[in-house]
Amino acid sequence: MTRKAWGLVIASVLVSVILIEGQVFATGEGERKKIVVFQDGISSEVQQMVVALSGSTVVHTLSFINALAIAPPALNSDQALAFLLNYKLPLTNTLVVVGVYDDLVVSVLPITPALPGEVPLTETYDWGLAHIGVDVAHQEMPTVTGAGVKVAIVDTGVGPHLDLPMIVEGFNALPGGVLYYDDHGHGTHIPGIIAARINGLGIIGAAPLASIVAVKVLDAYGKGYLSDLLYGLQWIYNNQIQKQIWLVNMSLGFSADSVPLQRAIKLLYDRGTLMVASAGNSCSDSPDQSESGGDAGEGATCDALQTGVKYPARYPWVLAVAATDYANQITTYSLAGAEVDIAAPGGIHTGARILSTYLGGWYGYGSGTSQAAAHVTGALALKLQQQPQRSLNQVRVLLQHTATNLGYPATQQGWGLIAVEPLLAAPQ
Repeated sequence: MTRKAWGLVIASVLVSVILIEGQVFATGEGERKKIVVFQDGISSEVQQMVVALSGSTVVHTLSFINALAIAPPALNSDQALAFLLNYKLPLTNTLVVVGVYDDLVVSVLPITPALPGEVPLTETYDWGLAHIGVDVAHQEMPTVTGAGVKVAIVDTGVGPHLDLPMIVEGFNALPGGVLYYDDHGHGTHIPGIIAARINGLGIIGAAPLASIVAVKVLDAYGKGYLSDLLYGLQWIYNNQIQKQIWLVNMSLGFSADSVPLQRAIKLLYDRGTLMVASAGNSCSDSPDQSESGGDAGEGATCDALQTGVKYPARYPWVLAVAATDYANQITTYSLAGAEVDIAAPGGIHTGARILSTYLGGWYGYGSGTSQAAAHVTGALALKLQQQPQRSLNQVRVLLQHTATNLGYPATQQGWGLIAVEPLLAAPQ
């Protein structure tokens, strides 16, 4: 192929990329999306050319893992994927593609709005934070507030709320997305646990002076795709040194492993990112392909076959958090496995749930390992104020020596219930 012909192909591909990045997919198109990982050394121009030759369109450019998220053609999609897997560079006869992977689906369930009489008239710590000693830690160490620590909330976005700090940075990773504000509720519930301000309103968060970075990877239905999550993580990776984003909360999870996700998480870990994720919730009803790492608690609609910790919490580069109830017992919905690091309050749907911030400046209830993960993230924001350069291994050692043993197997509780005052009092 002549240089001129290559130029025309690449130009046409770039046009298609611009168009696809500026639109929202039609119903059903997302279900057939794929993530194509390329061999090292294959330029972005060649990657896009090969995708175009297959008849597919680019959804997200995931350059940090050398991949493209694509939508294969509605007709002949099998032929398109076979073309990608078998395409070789003309001169070197080298395969271009490492693998083509499913664009997995993830979703979280809605938050329940609190009734007017259920919102405290006097600003208070919700029971979850009190159970792990945040109130005592604030009294004994009033200067440890999470100040200077930025927390990326990878979720449905974050809505404006008088009880939340101003969003200092934000990004919408959905195809065609612009605003990073929450239109679901889950993403506004999580930062309230982490960083609700001391301002005389509603609740107090674990790290009330921490800053919030909103990374929207889930839509108004609480649903998103692996490619959207990867696009959001890429934004964090590309901006974290300049913007100093080193603590990430992911209250979501996939039942299946994925090479692209594994690559992304490992890259962030190698950079020094401290990532916290929900271990995941089990369910009692029939599977419907909806993966919930959210607030559902018992009886959640999710994959009934799921028995182990979900991804990314299952990776060794992420802190996996299990959930406890009001009685400091591990909940029946909290997924177990050797990968569980720590437990934190998550509540139960049929009992005491977690009160936190919600859409419209209001408050709402949620329960699940999502809320448990947020408790741990808030505690770590306090510790990172004391020593910003803590590695994951150092944090694990601290948790191991300061957590409260609840008497459960390590596969259910990890090292036990996180204890904030001993964590902060531990040597720097």
